[in-house]
Amino acid sequence: MTKCCSMLKKEILPRLNALWRDPVMILFTGIMSIISVVFSLIDKSGKGQDWCSRSWSRALFRIAGVQLTASGLEKLEQGRGYVFISNHISIFDICAILAYVPFKFRFVAKLSLFRIPFLGWHMKRIGYIPVDYRSPRKVLKSYEKAAEQIKNGVSIVIYPEGGRTDDGVISEFKRGAFMLPRHAGAPIVPGAAPWHGPVVHKFRRV
Repeated sequence: MTKCCSMLKKEILPRLNALWRDPVMILFTGIMSIISVVFSLIDKSGKGQDWCSRSWSRALFRIAGVQLTASGLEKLEQGRGYVFISNHISIFDICAILAYVPFKFRFVAKLSLFRIPFLGWHMKRIGYIPVDYRSPRKVLKSYEKAAEQIKNGVSIVIYPEGGRTDDGVISEFKRGAFMLPRHAGAPIVPGAAPWHGPVVHKFRRV
């Protein structure tokens, strides 16, 4: 009996939860992406799109039943451009930055993400910077665009591993990630997302 209850709690219930959580997350992502694109046509400041990103992220945490604690943000200066560098585990560390970093910033993201319907449209319109890691020359051009944003007081977020981890072990950082803060003369803000294996495996497809 105890074994059955344990299996129900650890395996069956998470799968049942995923049956409604995954579709709701995907649907909400599509809706907020469309709203963001509409905002981009009528609001050139980007505030509307930032609101969409923040609302989307906080809603995903609520849907997933995830609680978050962030610390150290009080040490940062409003209006200054920083380079945030952090490990990358899942969609949740992206959402954490979107939901709780209190000033304007943009992500540097791999080119393939910009080809995803709805999400890619939002990323292009809000000003996220695509990087094609297959070409060093294109990477340099992307970092030059990012440096211009930093000089205008917009912070940049980079995941120097170049992808997500499947086991919580931090991969070797790509050298290019440290070219940007040097080129822009911007301070680095190191971040750390703790390994949340059970949550990652439940939502790996998201």
